[in-house]
Amino acid sequence: MPLLSDIKNIPFVKWLIFFRHKQIVLKRNAGKNLMLGKDNSVGTVKFGLNNLLTDNITMSNCSIGDFSYVNRNSSISNTDIGKFSCIGSNVSIGLGIHPTDLVSIHPAFYTNKKDHYFAEKDHFQEYEKTKIGNDVWIGNNSIIMGGLTIGDGAVIAAGAVVTKNVEPYAVVGGIPAKVLKYRFTQNEIERIKGLEWWNWSVEKIKLNKDKFLSVEEFLNSSELK
Repeated sequence: MPLLSDIKNIPFVKWLIFFRHKQIVLKRNAGKNLMLGKDNSVGTVKFGLNNLLTDNITMSNCSIGDFSYVNRNSSISNTDIGKFSCIGSNVSIGLGIHPTDLVSIHPAFYTNKKDHYFAEKDHFQEYEKTKIGNDVWIGNNSIIMGGLTIGDGAVIAAGAVVTKNVEPYAVVGGIPAKVLKYRFTQNEIERIKGLEWWNWSVEKIKLNKDKFLSVEEFLNSSELK
């Protein structure tokens, strides 16, 4: 007699499971214009408006703001994502950490989350909340460790491994990631942050959409006051 795990791996059964899961998620978020690709595993996620998850994405214990999207083969957990953020393919965010100063790095000794582990209580916090700001771009194949804050407007270069907080509008890259430059001058950064355009109504954004193509025009326009 075939095992349940074997049955679930039958292509049609696997497709049926993901299809049913997709319909449940879409129904739960009706009216939000949520767009889902195929083979996604969505746990407890609070969606905003007009979100897109492409294919083979895993998300759990997360929130994601209006207009933000996640590209294929990415895994995100314990993370709050702001509005208008762009997350590339093969990205990992919110990874747990292992203590390196104990005799063993195996969780059997510092957490009791599984019955066959040895610890009687939790001695170490594996997962902390990660915060991704608004208007953030995270490039393909990036890794962001758990418990970090990525500031508004930041850019994470493709392939970066982020182990520290990233300031607003900083561009970081490398292993471990370091600041390469800032997108704008400090004065411009402070003025954009003060406007918090990502919280504007859709109507106001539409009225000012052309000004988003020039920082100078965006900041100097009297219509934005």
